[in-house]
Amino acid sequence: HPEWVSCIFEAECGGVVPPDPEDPPWINEIHYDNAGADEGEGFEVAGPGGSNVSGFRVVHYNGNGGGVIDSVDLTGVLEDDGSGYGFLFFAWSPLQNGPADGLALISPGDEVLEFLSWEGSVTATSGEASGMTSTDVGVEESGSTPVGQSLARVGWGSEGSDFDGAAGQAASPGEVNSGQFPV
Repeated sequence: HPEWVSCIFEAECGGVVPPDPEDPPWINEIHYDNAGADEGEGFEVAGPGGSNVSGFRVVHYNGNGGGVIDSVDLTGVLEDDGSGYGFLFFAWSPLQNGPADGLALISPGDEVLEFLSWEGSVTATSGEASGMTSTDVGVEESGSTPVGQSLARVGWGSEGSDFDGAAGQAASPGEVNSGQFPV
């Protein structure tokens, strides 16, 4: 299947069904800790190209007690990068270095779409995710993580739960992650 070679190595996938514009966005990349003073902290949201994320929120949860630390209202459009998907980075500092802190993506209707954490799981005790336990991305950053790296979601898929966490990735704010193939 020579067409698979083009799809895998050149992201030219003829016959691929475009994403459903009604599919919700997901948290695609997180950066919270690095060597020296933390730089470039924040998270990236990804989803179908053209999706407006205005009205969505991300809530930062503390692993020590499960309470809400802060939240940020999202604004903007996920501009299609040519693959049918778009990526938008939100600088947000400070994000807790852990252990076990997390982010929940909340829909305009106050539904928890995704509750991710790093350095362990978090059980929320307040906010929309109250009573829920986060999904640990399975990778983490530390005080020795080089500046310019992040936790990225990689693999093949069309929604957040399809992807695996990967550490030591070059940060790619506003772009598809290295090793990620949204289909």
